[in-house]
Amino acid sequence: MGFEAWAIYYGEFVPLIDHKNLVPSENWIDNLRKATHSQNQHNRSLSKNNKSGFKGVCWHAQNRKWRAYIVVNWKQRHLGLFDTPEEAHLAYCKAADELHGLFANHGGIPVTATEAANCEPHDLAA
Repeated sequence: MGFEAWAIYYGEFVPLIDHKNLVPSENWIDNLRKATHSQNQHNRSLSKNNKSGFKGVCWHAQNRKWRAYIVVNWKQRHLGLFDTPEEAHLAYCKAADELHGLFANHGGIPVTATEAANCEPHDLAA
């Protein structure tokens, strides 16, 4: 339905439409935007299999720290190890904003730019 709404409003067909608020049935024009498949994947909510409660965060058992990671160009990038899942999530949010721009999705958890700027990872060797 989003494709039809876009075509009617803009007079053009686009191969992929992204819903900014992640609700496919909400097809108002301000909620729609053109997207590549990769951009559409960045704007995803928290996975059902997530155990940390934070997007881009998992437990690193070997180091007994919370690991932050992000996927870019279909490859996972390590962002650092942190004492708390909240700190790891801030690192994820900072990277998502820088790498994914307007398509960054924090998993539904609001984060301020100041909080994200103040996160410092631990070294993997620590």
